[in-house]
Amino acid sequence: MLAAEAQTAFISYSREDSELALKLAEDLKAAGAAVWLDQLDIALGDRWEDAVEEALTDCPRLLVILSPSSVSSKGVRDEVAFALGEGKTVIPALYRDCKIPYRLRPFQYVDVRSDYDRGVKALARALTSAGSSPANRILSALRGNWEMQSSGVNVHLSTVAFPTARSGWGGERRPYPAY
Repeated sequence: MLAAEAQTAFISYSREDSELALKLAEDLKAAGAAVWLDQLDIALGDRWEDAVEEALTDCPRLLVILSPSSVSSKGVRDEVAFALGEGKTVIPALYRDCKIPYRLRPFQYVDVRSDYDRGVKALARALTSAGSSPANRILSALRGNWEMQSSGVNVHLSTVAFPTARSGWGGERRPYPAY
């Protein structure tokens, strides 16, 4: 089960990269980022598969650790495909030299190979800035100026409507059905 305070990033990795995944999760948590890692966040007695699915569904971001073992892992590929299909923000972290998968090539990535500390700082900034991803932030006109505001939700909004100055609602973006 997820903690009361929702995590912002699900960490996807290959078991062969467990040492880095644990260190990265602990360092990001210490920096104030709310991340979810199976080895740290599944409570004793919880069903592993259910906990992973719930976290993957609830987290608006996926942080994928890239290495030769992770890019060949069916589990990692499934988690990336799910995140992309749900319109989640995907943040690749290059850990070991590997061929970056086709579906991840368009995304800006962080390189933790040569300067781990710098990479952790960049990830912490990205995961803690404004408390939300671009998908759950909205622009609001305050005193004639547009300012970024948190929507307060963890779903991707496709529309936001305000019939009055103080009330409004948003529509959740759903992927198109596959034919």
